[in-house]
Amino acid sequence: MLIHETWAYRCDEPDFAPNGNSEEKMYKALSHAYRSVASELGLRILPVGDAFYAADTDPIWGYKPCAFDSSHAVYPNLPDQTNSLHVGWYWVKDPQGKYELNTDCHHASPCGCYLAGCVWFEVLFGKSVVDNKFVPSDITHQDAVFLRKIAHRAVQQLDEHGR
Repeated sequence: MLIHETWAYRCDEPDFAPNGNSEEKMYKALSHAYRSVASELGLRILPVGDAFYAADTDPIWGYKPCAFDSSHAVYPNLPDQTNSLHVGWYWVKDPQGKYELNTDCHHASPCGCYLAGCVWFEVLFGKSVVDNKFVPSDITHQDAVFLRKIAHRAVQQLDEHGR
């Protein structure tokens, strides 16, 4: 039996700062909770949250928010969201047809979905995802290679620690 470990919100989640929370705090709390439940119920963890955190905090690849004043944003401009595993900033039309800026620091972007899928692949099939050649059209080959390595490392680290 398996339990899917969810991921922490993106580091620029608006609710983090006023409440003294952070991506790191959320990740540690989630990690502890999933390990406790998995241990209690005899479940194996799908370490998607571990993989997200490893990619997000990678000093070279990880997402780095830039200064962005959302109150003065003009459609279709968005801040640089390179390597975001989360949806992030996006524009949507309101019922009157006017564009509104929104942010989603919770749900997975295409890179985040790919990373989660790589973790699932490796756990479910019991074989390394590193040499898998599938790359979705909205992800670069270079990003896919990095994300497969992160997924593999997250699964291996969990297996090495017997969790």
